[in-house]
Amino acid sequence: MILAALLLTLGLCEGTSKFRALESPIKPFDLSDVEISTDTFQSRAAASNLEYLLQLDPDRMLYVYRINAGLPTLDAVPFKGTWEDPDCELRGHFMGHYLTALAYAVVSTGGVWVEYRPCLHSRLWRLMVMTHPSYSPGNATVRARLELYIEELDKVQKALNEGGYLSAFPSEHFDRAEANKGVW
Repeated sequence: MILAALLLTLGLCEGTSKFRALESPIKPFDLSDVEISTDTFQSRAAASNLEYLLQLDPDRMLYVYRINAGLPTLDAVPFKGTWEDPDCELRGHFMGHYLTALAYAVVSTGGVWVEYRPCLHSRLWRLMVMTHPSYSPGNATVRARLELYIEELDKVQKALNEGGYLSAFPSEHFDRAEANKGVW
C-alpha cells in the first residue's frame, strides 16, 4: 500500500478511486526570486561565502586538471592532504562544488544565467550572452572568475582530446574500476 501511494505521488502509475496522486505543496522557484535582507546572519554568511570563493587561487585549483592534461601548471602550488592533492585518486571532486557555488553567486548577486551552448567557442558564447535581452552580469568579479574557470577547463578538455572527457584524473581510472581493481 505504501509503495502504491509512493508511485502515485511520483506520477509513475495511474490513480484509482482508492489511491490518488497528491499534488506536492512544495513548488520550485528561481534563486533570483529570493532576496536576503541586509545586516542579517544570512547576508553575512553569503558575503563570507563569496569572499571565500574569491580567495581560492584559480591556478592552484586547476593544478590537477592541468597536470592530467599535460599542460603547464604556471608555478602553482598543489594542494596537499585534501581531495585536490595530486596523489588523491578523487582529485578534482571539489571543482564541481566550487563551480556550482560560483554559478549560484552570480545569480544571487543579480546575474542572469543564460544556457551554455557547449558547441560554441567560449568567446562567441560570451558575446551571445552579453547581447541577450535578459542579460545581467551580477557581480562582475564573480562572473569573471567563473568564466575564467570555464575557459581554462575548456583548454584542459581540448588538451586531453578524449572525446569530451574532462577530469583531474586519467580516464584509465574508469578502466581499473570496471576491472574491479583498486581505484578511489
